[in-house]
Parts: sequence; structure tokens; C-alpha cells
Amino acid sequence: MSNRGPVEYRVEHKYLVPESLRDALRRVIAPFVRPDAHAALMHDVRLGTYLGYTVRSIYFDTSSFAHFFANEDGLPVRAKPRIRGYDAGHADAIAFLEVKRRNGAVGSKARAPIAFASVPAFLEHGDVDAFVRDSDAFPSARANAGQFLHRLWRFALQPVVLVTYDREPHIGTIEDSLRITFDTSVRSVAYPRVADLYTDEGMKASLRGYFILEVKHDSHFGYPSWLRPFLSTHGIVRRALSKYYTCTTDQGIVHSYTKVRALASADWTSGTDRPDAPLGASTLSRKELSWIR
Repeated sequence: MSNRGPVEYRVEHKYLVPESLRDALRRVIAPFVRPDAHAALMHDVRLGTYLGYTVRSIYFDTSSFAHFFANEDGLPVRAKPRIRGYDAGHADAIAFLEVKRRNGAVGSKARAPIAFASVPAFLEHGDVDAFVRDSDAFPSARANAGQFLHRLWRFALQPVVLVTYDREPHIGTIEDSLRITFDTSVRSVAYPRVADLYTDEGMKASLRGYFILEVKHDSHFGYPSWLRPFLSTHGIVRRALSKYYTCTTDQGIVHSYTKVRALASADWTSGTDRPDAPLGASTLSRKELSWIR
């Protein structure tokens, strides 16, 4: 949804907050933030009316769930490819090919916009120039799309889970690099196809009664000191929260207590350490591509 550019670097802090504290937290941050320009009126029977949008992401992983266990092991440097869309699907919907990286507390996101209707053909044929265009907002779109495709082919990645949630976004008024978001109604579908990005059927809920508070800022501006008293008063501490990890666990796709079980639980058996594939020449077989459409 953001048009800040193809790569975003921010220090990230995540907290799990009871939904009962949502209004109180809104009052605390209100003097320092404004709504994200992309937000529209949404209504939730529990939360009332607020400005927000729906985020939809299909996450990819290897047959041995390397990304899942990198998160569980707390590896400081890791990356997760995903396809992201917003709100409801329509004929002209735009999706984003993304590689979300983390280096310690700093997160970055390389992204490339693409017509959602073109994603299956792009994934099958791998022709970056035919489906992705650079622009002022995304000057490195083609390079980022090639990066996404490279990881997909090299490690034989396949979709593991569709994660959907409703986001209430706020932007700092003093420093617009500050971004505060409330992510609620986290829900998921296991082993989606690309065509399922905008589905709302068969969802399994996670983190009931809570929302995820994300505070992102650049290293120069620093953490907003005015937020600390509220968090301290309510005993809310920073946590390592991954929606992909949470939903994959809740779906029973892989169990966090054993890596051996992950190999037995996988729905595919292709190898994951393939040699580098030149862009434009897919190494995936037709059977392995069955999830694309």
C-alpha cells in the first residue's frame, strides 16, 4: 500500500496488545500521528469504525520450512519472499512481489508492483521485462522482481500459508518515517494457490482478543519516548512476533517442537538446494507449478 519506494529500512518493534486497550492507545498516540492516506473507513463488530485497510500475503518456504525455523531459531539475518495484495480483489488489482528481510532489529522490504492478473504467467514464464515496469515510485521494480524470482527458483519455494489481517495505520506528524500500525483479526489459509490471494473463505483465526502493535522508525529519529509510559503501565513488552510463524503453527502445517516432523509434514518432496537458475529459465516442473493458478 505504501508508495515510499521499492526498499524501506526501519527499526521495528512489535507488541501483543489486548483489544480492550485499543481505544486508550489511540488516545495516547493521537497528538503525534495522522492516518495513513491509503486508509479508508472500515467497520468491525468488536472494534467499531476506524480508518484502515486489509493486508493479504502469500508466504513461500522450502520443503523443510527453512524460513519457519530461521524465525524459530532467532537467526538475526533472514528473508521471506511473499506476494502481497490489499483490500478486495478486482479486475485491475495490483499485487506486490516482495522479499522481506531482517537484519537484527532492522527490517527492509524490496518490492515490485505487478498486475495481479499477470502473476500466474509471470511465475510460470519468468519474463520480468514483459510483466514488470520501473516507475518513479518503484525505480528498481524489475530488479526486485528478478530477486524474488531468483529466490523462488533457487530454493524451489512453494506457498505455505495465506495470512490476512486488518491494519489501522498511523504516520508520524513530526517525523513521517515513524509508522505505528494496529494489526487485528489475523487469519490464514494453509497451502493457498496464487488465485487465493483475495479469498475470505476457510480462514482460521489467530491471536483472538489481541492485536499486534508495530512501531517502525528510522535510526536517526529514534523510538517515540511518549509511547513508553503507556506500554510500561500495562506491562506490554516487546516481542518477537511473526504472523507467518504464528499462522503456520496455528494451521498445524509444521510443529515448532521438532524439525524432523517438518520434513514429514510437508505437502511436497522436491529438493530445496538447487543450483542457481538463470532468470527467464524456470527449473520447476509442471507438477511443481500446479499451485500457480
